[in-house]
Amino acid sequence: MKRLVDLFAKFVGPAALTAAGMIGAGAVATRLLSGAWFGFDLLWVALYVIPMVIFTLDSASRVAVVSGGRQSDSGM
Repeated sequence: MKRLVDLFAKFVGPAALTAAGMIGAGAVATRLLSGAWFGFDLLWVALYVIPMVIFTLDSASRVAVVSGGRQSDSGM
């Protein structure tokens, strides 16, 4: 089993392993597959996605600060 993990770590690299732990396995798998299938053809999408992600994370952090970390009572 250790040999398999070592082979996987050598193939994928430390950045992908760290991203899988922080972002989530589904997101990393999607990005790896799209990179394998399309190569650099879809790299232009990053120009649109990165600013949207920054805006979304900034907005979410501001909502969390204003709410004081409390969850809503919407019943969900």
